[in-house]
Amino acid sequence: MTDVRAEVVRLYERQRKMPYPRGLSGAEVAGVEMTELDISALSWVGAWIEGDGEPEENMIAHLTRSLGDLQQVVPFFADPASEGYRPYTALYYGRLLGLVRLVVLELVAAVSHHAEPPGSL
Repeated sequence: MTDVRAEVVRLYERQRKMPYPRGLSGAEVAGVEMTELDISALSWVGAWIEGDGEPEENMIAHLTRSLGDLQQVVPFFADPASEGYRPYTALYYGRLLGLVRLVVLELVAAVSHHAEPPGSL
């Protein structure tokens, strides 16, 4: 197991043990359904772990979408000046953001590594 994969597994298990933030079931923030975002992101990270880091079809697209959604909602919860300021929720989704970002970087690196060099047949 690579160091990165071991770290992803550790972070994934820690995230799964965190209680889901209260009052967000079915809630929509900035056009993002929060429960769906949580379930989708964790499911795709879990699939990446189970697949030993090999991407499944559409994995990069789904995780990239989750990454964008997380980058959009985390500041809403993290900013004390925001009407949606919720420190625990910011921590919860901030950790999920870091986890998804790590997996996306690994996927992009793997795809780049497997790409054929320019000019090859």
